[in-house]
Amino acid sequence: MSARSSAMPTSLCKSLFAAVAFFFTAYAFAYPAVGDKVEWAGSIDRLDGTSTEIKVVKEVLGHDTVTKKWTIKKDVTINSETTSETKLEDSLYSPEQYQQTIANCESNSGKIEEITVPAGTFKSCMLTTIGSDGTVDEKWWGDVPYGVVRRNLTEGTKGATTKLDLNSIINGL
Repeated sequence: MSARSSAMPTSLCKSLFAAVAFFFTAYAFAYPAVGDKVEWAGSIDRLDGTSTEIKVVKEVLGHDTVTKKWTIKKDVTINSETTSETKLEDSLYSPEQYQQTIANCESNSGKIEEITVPAGTFKSCMLTTIGSDGTVDEKWWGDVPYGVVRRNLTEGTKGATTKLDLNSIINGL
């Protein structure tokens, strides 16, 4: 009986550990949420051959349950100069939108790709849009806060290309 009683606590501990791990894994992908913070890093490459480092950070500062608006802070650092803005958004990218994006990817002239960036490997839908000025915007949409895993933006009039990869994700509480 002593062997059986010592096995029960081990079995119980394993079950509890699995349940806790599942809860935190499932919770980690529950977005959007206050405190969600993502960072993209990359470069701006110009036609003259020069390149400049760029970092973009977005964070959910708050959510008004009455108006349903989200307060978002966006910091853009180019070289060592940072500009910040805080604005209200009516809605944010969600896991449901990701599912729709993947389901409709190819019918919207997209391509499903698995891509690896510093934040990890993600199944994504790569969609390209071309603006009236010739700007080409390639975005890889994944199951992450704000949706964008990678972005390449080539300005039609200037020819500069901004390349950004998802660098980190911090999930809110």
